[in-house]
Amino acid sequence: MASGPDPNSFGDGAKRDEATTKVPSKDPKKKDDKKEEDLSEEDLKLKQNLELYVERVQDPNPELQKAALESMRQEIRALTSSMTLLYRMPKRLSWMELGGSQRFLWLHLKKLRKLSITINKGGEFTVSQLFVDIQDFSNLEKLKVAWGVTDPKPHKAPKKVAVPSHLPEKLMKLDLQCFPDAELPSLLEPGKLRMLEKLYIKGGTKLTGFGKSVPEKPTECSVKVLRLKFLPRLKVEWRELRELYFPKLEFLDKYQSPQVSFCPCDGIGIWCGKSNQL
Repeated sequence: MASGPDPNSFGDGAKRDEATTKVPSKDPKKKDDKKEEDLSEEDLKLKQNLELYVERVQDPNPELQKAALESMRQEIRALTSSMTLLYRMPKRLSWMELGGSQRFLWLHLKKLRKLSITINKGGEFTVSQLFVDIQDFSNLEKLKVAWGVTDPKPHKAPKKVAVPSHLPEKLMKLDLQCFPDAELPSLLEPGKLRMLEKLYIKGGTKLTGFGKSVPEKPTECSVKVLRLKFLPRLKVEWRELRELYFPKLEFLDKYQSPQVSFCPCDGIGIWCGKSNQL
């Protein structure tokens, strides 16, 4: 007697109708392993060394802490003379993102004089949070911050942070590119810029002004060189700009900012006062 079909087997027809669904892994460890696979042998060794230094700096032995900090300083100096930190970085430094134990690196690079930061994602990280973090860079003289493409997906409302009252005291030049907000944080309003000499704002489709209201009398702003480019909504008249917001202004570079009006600039948007500081 011929045996019937095995109920646990599939015929050809069933194979044709069979659907295969791949479920992506949600295991964070596997994702970390994938990131490490993308690193070269040299980069992986560097990553492991820096993580070891981070652990040793937290050791109660002060001699071990000092040695770890010095080794960390030498490793980072070998990478770059002026540190560039990115959110969502390319492979080589992606493991140095802020957050987790690597945040310790950010907090201990206090001797940097020049810093460039690129932010390529939105979420809970805000402009105010950025300036809270850079307060640790007490020797910082030049800072450039560029905002890239933000994440269009909805996020939880960002946590409110206490905005510092001023920028690092030694900061002389601030370059903001593709500024994402409609208003400047309070510490960037002209009246708070008492040490800064050069302010560049290049790109910012939402930015509308330098503060919530026009000051009634000249501020104590020390900015001498101002560059305003690609700011379609920034609205300010020359009298307000020169006499109230930036009374020490000596050089203005205005481009593609049509509502910055009545400025005595030349044909390419340049105005020079007492001296020509670039």
